[in-house]
Amino acid sequence: MTLKYIARNPYLVRSVVQAIEVSFTEDFTAIISGLRSGVYAGSLADELAGKLASRETLFAGEVIRAEIHDYVSHLVRSGEPIYIHRTSLGAGAYCLTHDNHIDGPKPPCIDSHSLAGGSLPNPNNCHIECRNLILLDAAKTGLRQNIVFYSNLVASGQLKERTLGTIAKKVELSERRLVELETRSASLYEIASFARKAQP
Repeated sequence: MTLKYIARNPYLVRSVVQAIEVSFTEDFTAIISGLRSGVYAGSLADELAGKLASRETLFAGEVIRAEIHDYVSHLVRSGEPIYIHRTSLGAGAYCLTHDNHIDGPKPPCIDSHSLAGGSLPNPNNCHIECRNLILLDAAKTGLRQNIVFYSNLVASGQLKERTLGTIAKKVELSERRLVELETRSASLYEIASFARKAQP
């Protein structure tokens, strides 16, 4: 009902669109900056980093935030589905998708918890195995905490066989993602260290 009244008022519509643009711009800027830093994990992060590397002029230079705001504004105004949200995994973990998931396979969070008719992800129920999950350098802390939590669950000996298998997979994938982040972080540190030593 509220949306019907908002839709009749062009000033309110613009305010809503601006709020969406600003929110998405902040998170998308953090994602792009994180990918450009070289410390990231996840299949979608790999894919986006590859696209950024192949198009060096995309979101480049000192005005990256302004460029991203224009890009996000264009998507919002054209009605292109875009969803960016921080997840329950903590800092440095984002859900990013441009699909409304009405048809085809749904992410684990939609399968297990439906929002808005089952079309939007629920970032409070994020799964480490989701393809839409992007992990940046700051996510290392959350991953370590998850590994300890799930490892304690496995060690408790109170889980049923089926649940035990699911939790064990989460631990294994969390460890793999943490190794990805730590390896990339260590590589960048070595490069920076080598560059400092090479300076006269």
